[in-house]
Amino acid sequence: MTQQLLCELEDRGLLTDESPNIELENAGWGLEHGVQVADDYRFVFSQVYDPRNKLKIGWEINHILHALGCSEVTGDGRFFLPEAEITPDMAWLEASYGHNPQKLAMEWVAHNLLAPDLQGRIGSVYLSDCKMKTVEYFRNGILGAPFLEKMEAMETVEERFYYGWQMVLDYYDSHVPLGTGILPEQEMKEMLDNQLAFLGIKEGEF
Repeated sequence: MTQQLLCELEDRGLLTDESPNIELENAGWGLEHGVQVADDYRFVFSQVYDPRNKLKIGWEINHILHALGCSEVTGDGRFFLPEAEITPDMAWLEASYGHNPQKLAMEWVAHNLLAPDLQGRIGSVYLSDCKMKTVEYFRNGILGAPFLEKMEAMETVEERFYYGWQMVLDYYDSHVPLGTGILPEQEMKEMLDNQLAFLGIKEGEF
């Protein structure tokens, strides 16, 4: 679909060297499917013909954090994902930093944002944080127990809609300001400052 869009714009004369970039935003886990992590972007860029280099990454930090949570029992950070979706890199990060959920979150974000081979492909970074989850609300797009049963027991569509909407925005996809959720604000600021310096981009141009 991304290739079709680029070709259609090119054929219509709407894609030139002066055209704005086209950003492909990373999806979150649980409710969305699509490009989620650095490996997914590598695959996309290996498949898409983009001679004008207009296709860029739109990193949504909150969406990267959808995969993470904290065990209510042990307090350790972990990936709230099916076993089949946990890559060797994720398993290594969890084993190395799981004892410190904030550190695990920071390393997971850095693992994606600082991938050396994708630096020239980054168009923007959305600086939204996410509350630390202690419950895996969704798996493969399905609301988990006991939430699904509670929703199904509601009498009206409006009740179900509000219940699901509130759960997503308050807990799963909370979009809180950077530094008020999972991520340590100062470490994130330093990482982004280093990122800008590495790319040779002045503040306000990223």
